[in-house]
Amino acid sequence: TWIGARPVEEPYTSTGLILTTLYFSYFITDPILMKTWEKLIK
Repeated sequence: TWIGARPVEEPYTSTGLILTTLYFSYFITDPILMKTWEKLIK
């Protein structure tokens, strides 16, 4: 990705941290949301 090729400066490090957190939080919240969705459908 383009953020990994940028020099290590403040706006790029915080942007990389935020985007990494958002990316990996999907894998944590997806199973929880799917179980909740299945309960709502039934």
